[in-house]
Amino acid sequence: MFKRLLFDTMFALTANTVFKVLNAVIVIVLANYLGPDKYGIYSTAIAFIGIFLVFSDMGLRMLLVQEGSKDIKKAPVYFGNALIFQSILTILVIPVLFITSKLFGYSQITVILILILGPALFLIEQSRVSWAVLRLKDINNSVSISEILQGLASLGAILFITQLSSNPSNQTLFYIAISQLAINFVYFIALLIYASRASFKPEFAIKTLKSMLKKSYLFALSELFFTVYFQIDQIVISIMKNAEDVGFYSAPFKILVFFLFIPRILVRISRPFMYKLFYNGLDKYRRINIFFHRYYSAIGIPLGILTVLLAEPIILFLFKEQYSSSIPVLRIFGWFLMLYFISVASSQSLTTLLKQKTLTKIQAITVFLNLILDIVFVYYLGFIGAAYATLIVQFIATCLYLYFDAKYMEEKVINIIKPLFSIIAAGIAMSIFIYILRDKVEFILLGFLSCLIYLLFLYIFRFFNEYDFKLFNQIIKRKKIKS
Repeated sequence: MFKRLLFDTMFALTANTVFKVLNAVIVIVLANYLGPDKYGIYSTAIAFIGIFLVFSDMGLRMLLVQEGSKDIKKAPVYFGNALIFQSILTILVIPVLFITSKLFGYSQITVILILILGPALFLIEQSRVSWAVLRLKDINNSVSISEILQGLASLGAILFITQLSSNPSNQTLFYIAISQLAINFVYFIALLIYASRASFKPEFAIKTLKSMLKKSYLFALSELFFTVYFQIDQIVISIMKNAEDVGFYSAPFKILVFFLFIPRILVRISRPFMYKLFYNGLDKYRRINIFFHRYYSAIGIPLGILTVLLAEPIILFLFKEQYSSSIPVLRIFGWFLMLYFISVASSQSLTTLLKQKTLTKIQAITVFLNLILDIVFVYYLGFIGAAYATLIVQFIATCLYLYFDAKYMEEKVINIIKPLFSIIAAGIAMSIFIYILRDKVEFILLGFLSCLIYLLFLYIFRFFNEYDFKLFNQIIKRKKIKS
């Protein structure tokens, strides 16, 4: 089972890398074409809508994965009920988006973008229910391929629109939003039809919806706090400062989001597997969970180091001189990346250990702290203050996740974080290498070479153990058999 998970994960990572690269190209094209001011307007609309996206299914999709992993016979009813409930909520949320955006005092073009991009993003959220049922049937590859096709369509539409005029206007923003709505609608319908044929047809049992909502509300709260945690910065900046400052903050934030796809896709793929492990006993669950801890950290720390030390050339290469004010924000996000990757396995573990209440409480605390610190720091430090606030809160969240994960796994915290010593040591060697050569070697080549140095020192400091080599050998053997 674990070998199958590794193969699915490797394919999904490859496909999602392609998808995220497409999204990154879209961000780069839009940011450079629109400029900080209009890109800030577009980003404000996206961030504002993001807070309401949790109301698209009220946690029913997560409940579908949890209950379907335990008993696949429940999945068709959960699938159908989630689709109906999502459709109703989407219709109800649209006027709420309009009213609240007006109350926030946003400009007319921002409100128009919210009303168009709102349904577009809700359609993507509704598509995730189809993703869930396909993954329950182990049809992971089709989901990844569908994302790439959707990304290609979005990029093609935006490239076409940006070629129509060299001077972006509010009308250009309108055309971009309409194109995303049309593409996402086609994507939602196509994926729903495929999921119904490839897995199972949705069944509707409205009488069970009430009991489903009683079980799913914690997932909904968790998703709400997670979303607000990542979007509140831009909303606070948009209210307290201006659209240009949102643009300066949003550009490096999109780079951060690009890197975060790695743990998010791993969590998405591994969650059904981890549920099944937990239902079968804690011993094997503990071993696999610590394995994930080690490798999430081993990936996140070098990514963070590269981001901190090479922030300036990254920003100037991707977004040009007009976004030079974003460089300090990206450096701060580099430290955030390290903390996030260290904690992500623990936050995932609280879900699959059925400790959703604990996870939700931690997320509620971090959202509240982030909001308070955002208001104070943005007031005194501007948009850079929002990045500092996020970093401080992530440090607190990481400590809480590690503590409670260890507690519920009946494991000592030191056994979870012990591999960090060799990872940090390899990271220090990597940092010295970058520092010495950063003015002598082109930054892309330097980043590649520093990663090789990092891997070398991981090996020297004995990060890899016999269990890792056994798994890698199994993967290689299976690849040879397939070829």
